[in-house]
Amino acid sequence: MSLEAWFTVAVIGFCLGLLIHGRTAPDIVMMAGLTLLLVTGILTPTEALSGLSNEGMVTVGIMFVIVTGLRDTGAIAWIVQHLLGCRVYPPGCHVSDRTISRGNRQRPRPNGFAARRTS
Repeated sequence: MSLEAWFTVAVIGFCLGLLIHGRTAPDIVMMAGLTLLLVTGILTPTEALSGLSNEGMVTVGIMFVIVTGLRDTGAIAWIVQHLLGCRVYPPGCHVSDRTISRGNRQRPRPNGFAARRTS
């Protein structure tokens, strides 16, 4: 394989590793990989943007935008709470049988949201 092919494999492996690790947003990882391939001249701008000509890919992108908007506005938590009857706690909360803790603060769990034990 040529040097360009090995570099492409390395970029794909790097992007896959970052996606598996999960600390970096997927859109940032993919744009970084695409930018690396564009800057090195392995891909031309026409080749890099050819994926957007597929309607399926544009649909997936639009769905990412919609879901992010629903999550950021709290609509998903509202839907889960009202339709399924479950309480959705914000990220960073640790929920135990009797308390909810966020950082150093602890408070009792609200009535009606007690943990169900299955044993």
